Amino acid sequence: MKRQQEEFTQVLDQCLDNVIQEGATVESCLQRYPQHAAQLRPLLTTALETRRTLDFTSNSSAKDRARLALQTALRQRNARPRRSVWGLLVGVSAQLLVGPRRWAVATAAAVALLVVVGGTGMVAASSESVPGQPLYQVKRAVEQVRLTTTFNNQAKAQLHASLASRRSQELAVVAARGDTKRADRLAIEAEQQLQQVQDNALPGLPVTVTQVAPGPELNAPPQELIDEMKLLKLDVADKRSLQALQRRLEIEQKVQDKVFQEQMRKSPEPARKGLEAAQQATRQKYQAMLQAVKWLAEEDTSQGDTK
Repeated sequence: MKRQQEEFTQVLDQCLDNVIQEGATVESCLQRYPQHAAQLRPLLTTALETRRTLDFTSNSSAKDRARLALQTALRQRNARPRRSVWGLLVGVSAQLLVGPRRWAVATAAAVALLVVVGGTGMVAASSESVPGQPLYQVKRAVEQVRLTTTFNNQAKAQLHASLASRRSQELAVVAARGDTKRADRLAIEAEQQLQQVQDNALPGLPVTVTQVAPGPELNAPPQELIDEMKLLKLDVADKRSLQALQRRLEIEQKVQDKVFQEQMRKSPEPARKGLEAAQQATRQKYQAMLQAVKWLAEEDTSQGDTK
């Protein structure tokens, strides 16, 4: 595991140099390292967007300024212990920026600051963290930057689908520990992410998909939902986007099911009932969204294309 992490860190460092310093494309790096593509894409995209926005450079002077600002903020934080580490980093980033847009880009700069001060390995390692672990706020920060730098609605829908799955996976871990408060909060966040999937991929649909019980078959949503979806005007491009979103939802559902199964195998008997209930509740909402997207991709939009 340690060797794999070291290998990934080296690959990421190489790709960051290629993309930031040499002008290579993100896709060219992903093609060279397909085995790391899923982890590399969000980090390289974040770094590139930050570079474009901030004209960020990794020279020693920039690092010195970052470390000095961070040390100053840490001393100030000791006098204000309630401030979160992420709030601290955003504040530090704002200090390093100038101009009227400095707060608008402070979140992206904070992730860049993490890379400068803590190294790329810190950001990569945070992707596996869960609530209660030191790097979890870094993980959420990177997610926020990805959302901030994703402008296409269909791309945002896919990203929210992945984040909904992440929250469900985290829910499985904390529920297995018996942390019901965090589990309840993550369940709410997972549903909120699914609502964002609907808002970006299916704008104008008046029914909240996650509040409708899914039908017994994957491609057969309940009739009340079908009646509303028939009113959506979708073209060929919409259909292709929905097909891509369908694939993303299917992949993420398999991943979160696997995490729940692993946690149930490791958990003592008393915790398994709670895990099963949590899995059923979150899976039902995810299944409802997948059902709606699949039906629209395969049925409704194909009918609309012939009009």
